[in-house]
Amino acid sequence: MIPFTAYTAEAFETATSYLSVEEADAIINGQNESDTWKDYEDEVKQALLIQSSMAVDGAYNYQGVKVSNAQFLKFPRKEVEDEEVSTVLPLTLKFAVTTLCLSYSNDRAFRNITKDGISKLAMEFKEVEDDIGADVLVFLKPLKATTLKIEG
Repeated sequence: MIPFTAYTAEAFETATSYLSVEEADAIINGQNESDTWKDYEDEVKQALLIQSSMAVDGAYNYQGVKVSNAQFLKFPRKEVEDEEVSTVLPLTLKFAVTTLCLSYSNDRAFRNITKDGISKLAMEFKEVEDDIGADVLVFLKPLKATTLKIEG
């Protein structure tokens, strides 16, 4: 079971979702009239947010490196040589996660959480046959690493 912890600048190391339910609601309600999403209990939304955040993390190798080796998710990131650290998440990352949440909740993408798992806040991952979709990848492309820098 993966506990739900929404991303904040102070708690980025333990975050399991890039958005809180309230943030996701605001983005989704502002972009899409999703009756399916509105009808879900917060526990279901949390499971979808964790699932989507993890799927987005696996989509690409991203620019820079994690801010901390202890962080669960891949963002926030920093340039290898940079001393300055920003814990502000790219807006495109948030849009990718909410777009994927809608795909999962509307059965347009693969379903890999079970009804029993949702009620216990547990997630069961199955084989992924399709990628996460072009409508999600368009948000992530600007964050993708274009070259691999080898230190040494």
